[in-house]
Amino acid sequence: MKYAIIIGLICALLAMYLGSYVSWTFYFLAFGVFIVPAAVYGFTMFMRFMEDFRKIAESREKSRNCVKCGRSIPWDANLCPYCGHDFT
Repeated sequence: MKYAIIIGLICALLAMYLGSYVSWTFYFLAFGVFIVPAAVYGFTMFMRFMEDFRKIAESREKSRNCVKCGRSIPWDANLCPYCGHDFT
């Protein structure tokens, strides 16, 4: 709500200096109806992407690939559970 008031005041100031109240009212309505929800949606999707990326990065830090079979195994494993390769 407070962002709508700020945007409205900005549009009103622009209308005062440029002299066209009707056109800036239209821009305000278009901004409030279309652009703000799109920006909020985009920001939400970006934050979800970053959260997924963080989870993937954390899971990769806790595992490594076996040098013999190439499968992902726990970082602290001394023996590959798939091929039996000994890491000690």
